[in-house]
Amino acid sequence: MQLAVSHLFDFVMASVITLTDAQKEAAMKVASSDLQFLFDRKQVSEEVQAVFYHIGVTTVEAFAVLVKNQDELEEMLGNYFGLNLKDLPDKVKSGKVVAAWMAAKVRAAKQADMEGDCEARRVPKDVPSSDMTAMRRSYEKKYWELEERNIPGKSYMEKKLDEIEKDELRAEALSEVICTTEDDPDTLKAVWNSNNELRAVKVGAKAALPRDPEELRRRIHLMGTALIFAGFQQTHKSYLKGVDPQLYHEYVDYLLGENVHGLVAKTSYGASVAGPSWTLLLAYEQAIRSKAVQLVRKGSTYREALKKAWEDPIIKERNFTTPLCLESASKRPWTGGGAEEYFYTPPLKYGKAGSGKDGGGKGKTKGKAKGKGKGKDKGKVNIEAPPGCAAMTPQGKPVCFRFNSGTCNSSKKQCRYAHVCGVCFKVGVPMTTCKHTQG
Repeated sequence: MQLAVSHLFDFVMASVITLTDAQKEAAMKVASSDLQFLFDRKQVSEEVQAVFYHIGVTTVEAFAVLVKNQDELEEMLGNYFGLNLKDLPDKVKSGKVVAAWMAAKVRAAKQADMEGDCEARRVPKDVPSSDMTAMRRSYEKKYWELEERNIPGKSYMEKKLDEIEKDELRAEALSEVICTTEDDPDTLKAVWNSNNELRAVKVGAKAALPRDPEELRRRIHLMGTALIFAGFQQTHKSYLKGVDPQLYHEYVDYLLGENVHGLVAKTSYGASVAGPSWTLLLAYEQAIRSKAVQLVRKGSTYREALKKAWEDPIIKERNFTTPLCLESASKRPWTGGGAEEYFYTPPLKYGKAGSGKDGGGKGKTKGKAKGKGKGKDKGKVNIEAPPGCAAMTPQGKPVCFRFNSGTCNSSKKQCRYAHVCGVCFKVGVPMTTCKHTQG
């Protein structure tokens, strides 16, 4: 009988978990910050904390459901943590763990209620600060450190994680992509719930659309960082695997490269006459991501889908090339070859009658123009454009025909038309004397 008791004692002692210094250090790194905060607040020793983390209890929820009751917890502490409840110091240590466990149960229940409420009201679930910190740490450990302006905002991450969890991934507008410094956690709106009760619901903050290439670059990289963050948390979503910063570097290079933003039409003299507008570029970028989401729903990974989308010739033709041609046609300079050829009808009626300088109307005007200007066209005269002279500058300002023919008596400041070369748009030089060099 004494031998049997001795064997039982050896078994109990052998089941006590002991960790090396290296194991303790590694265990302290994997725990969530909210569980560490709870243990520290209840003054649980780091030796006991490290054992919990080592066996996989790294979140408040996992700790709350570890045992059914206090007796089971105390039994576990005696068997695996080596705490003798008959010894006063060990009993104090055990009591601190029990206090932490009871607090964890309350917090886990409250968190579950909040998530259920968010689900019922169809609003994104709140992402704990510990999860945001964990995702950031995972990113910085794998890639590099992030500045605050390059970290996705909490409200933006909540919407993104909610979409991924429900398999409702979408191509969000760039105005929704915000960083932590742009986020406003207190943004609320009033809504009526199913019980006809008015409640305040938190909504995500928004920012202005990108206004220049550098701002577009930052927004897209911020969007990519958010998706990488989500991949660290939603590890079961296979389509998020392979998404990395390099993918978005290539994407931005494509958008701002010579095939999209840098696609500019020039004259034989090197003057830029047509190019994509910034609005068109943003619309095309949105269409690319919309196509990528469609491919993901068909089973592709997001990395493959995004590359296929920006390389898709149909997407580019429908959302960039064709709109660019139509947009450029309305702005193409008129060079005297006929309105049907250039899709543009230049304004051929300049000036007012009666000045004695425009050749129309009454007054001091002599010659054939005297007495003209009656009816609907009274007060206007026809001024023919010199052969080969454009009607407008690339910026859309009408070109002065008189200046290019050498007959404009108004100064550059007084004339409401551009005093530029009608061929190369060089400022202050008429086309009759210009050597047609841009400048």
